[in-house]
Amino acid sequence: MKAKINSKCLIMSGKFLMNDDEKLVLRYLYENRQVDIATFDKLSKSRINTATKKLEAMGFIFAHYEEGGNVVAARIVDAGIAYIEINPALEDPLSFEIERLTKENLMLQNNELEHKAKVRKLEDVIRLRKFVDAVVGTVIVIAGAVGWLLYFIKIR
Repeated sequence: MKAKINSKCLIMSGKFLMNDDEKLVLRYLYENRQVDIATFDKLSKSRINTATKKLEAMGFIFAHYEEGGNVVAARIVDAGIAYIEINPALEDPLSFEIERLTKENLMLQNNELEHKAKVRKLEDVIRLRKFVDAVVGTVIVIAGAVGWLLYFIKIR
């Protein structure tokens, strides 16, 4: 079952940096949805408690605690499911940001190169236009001079 991924979760998803314990607990809850934490034997109780408290503070899980503060059971919530579906490898948000900025930078560099090519073409057109204007101006001046010469020759 796919979780609904709303824009708030997408915006928030880039702001979480998790340690290995938190990633392990989140993956375990994602695979099992709701579990009795006592069956989770990959970490010590204190590490599980620390990880679940942080994941609960992030809004990814809901946990039940006994009186001593130890986690008894936990379940993953929609935000946690959506986060894993957006970021299945649970990579650090900095990696995502670096990748996004690198792609954006490449796109901007390509746009800049295309813009420079267009500017060069326009500059070539402007230079050609100036050359044509100079040639036409020179021809007009020469034609005018020849016309005046012929006029003076006829008068004499």
